[in-house]
Amino acid sequence: MSSRSRLAASLAAAAAAIVALWHSSPVLLWHLRLEDQLRSYGNAARQHSPLERPSAGGGIGWTEVVSGKISLRAPVAFEQRGHCAECAVKCRLYLAGGGTLAIFDAPPPESYGEALDRFAPDAEDLSLTRSVASNWRTIDALTDRVRAVPPPPTSFRYVAEGSRGVVTQFAVAGTPRYVIYAYGDDERPARVIGLTGVSRGHLLAVLGNLRVEPNRQDRTTSCSS
Repeated sequence: MSSRSRLAASLAAAAAAIVALWHSSPVLLWHLRLEDQLRSYGNAARQHSPLERPSAGGGIGWTEVVSGKISLRAPVAFEQRGHCAECAVKCRLYLAGGGTLAIFDAPPPESYGEALDRFAPDAEDLSLTRSVASNWRTIDALTDRVRAVPPPPTSFRYVAEGSRGVVTQFAVAGTPRYVIYAYGDDERPARVIGLTGVSRGHLLAVLGNLRVEPNRQDRTTSCSS
């Protein structure tokens, strides 16, 4: 090999090493320094988000509500079924036994990955298989969540048979309020869903039966038993 060829090979190897170091830098910095720094805040649990895998077995006898690309089952009060047509745009339906179901008129602006980082970041997402930008976005989200005062809302991720996404939980005057950011299996966003005044078990039953159908018309709407 000529000296010129050896120089070219050396430069190529050096360039490859620089690219590899740049690509791995957020993951390396996280494990070597940033993770321990955030632990010093005493909120290490915030570096991870719970994952629920609700099954489709719940909600027997509930009303099926179809709103655009979303279908779900919920204990909608019988007298509310006449209002299902409103869900073509947005709606708020009362539930049997108290509580409400709200379907808003637009999907979340975040992509699936962005929604996970914004509402339920997890250090386990950091990986050399992801882009540098994605890893830094997760690190920034974890930093904000760990340092947040007062504590951020409770949240968890979910993966069901027909959808996946993030759920955040608030309490207003002692009443639980859940906001569901649902995405299809192809990670395309669906409309945002709100539930109030329901138990955790009912929430998981709704999630287990929640379907996102990307090929359905946006203004499709119906209610059925």
